[in-house]
Amino acid sequence: MKKLLSFCCAIAIMCVSLPIGSASANGSSNLSLVDSKSYELNGEQFEVRTWKDSDGTKIYTVPTEVRNKTEVADFVGNLIKGEQKPEITPFGVGFNWSRELEGYDLTAPDKAKILWRASGYSSVGPVGSYNYSEMGVNQSELKAFYLPTGYPDKMYLSYSTTYNGISASVTFSDKPSITFSPSTNTITWKSDPMSGDWLIVTSSDPSHATSYIGITSTAIQANTEIYMGKNVYKAQVSDKIGYLNN
Repeated sequence: MKKLLSFCCAIAIMCVSLPIGSASANGSSNLSLVDSKSYELNGEQFEVRTWKDSDGTKIYTVPTEVRNKTEVADFVGNLIKGEQKPEITPFGVGFNWSRELEGYDLTAPDKAKILWRASGYSSVGPVGSYNYSEMGVNQSELKAFYLPTGYPDKMYLSYSTTYNGISASVTFSDKPSITFSPSTNTITWKSDPMSGDWLIVTSSDPSHATSYIGITSTAIQANTEIYMGKNVYKAQVSDKIGYLNN
């Protein structure tokens, strides 16, 4: 919290007029540029671009080279946090969990990075019946970084959530870009390709599962793929949260 407050104190906001159109200049016709603003953080000026895909998912990117990419990424993440839905408070006997998952390309850790500040909950009762159980994942901040100087040819960001249990009923966002596999109770989302930026920041969509028999765990995973010439850099994070052991 102190770190975030220090960011806010160091920021001067300046709106700039840039061409904004319905077609993306980012390499995908499914993306629309809806806003572009210039900010200053610790003496460095940088641009933050706001996109929306065909489902209305908001994605922030940064095309400006900066010295401290971590600080700038934290600032942009703070922008999107203010737009997220409140975390859900479990009914009955409940538990909240949170994770800060950070991963790098295994063979080139100086090229690609992913960060997922995920959170969720589990609860038992009292809705309707004996042994009613529920697990869910909140709307959570998700970022992908290209770490060297320069810009990759394209970047992708994706995530998945799997609810493990018996006779689970899964609820998730009704968006064409989100797919669901009923055989594994897995929800999956993947971004459109982004180019001309070193940072992608978005929010993973909330979801939850319920069962009158039992949900045992929630498995979460996020990935980034970054293409630069003939090279493809990949970073991944994952975790498994137990129903009563989080």
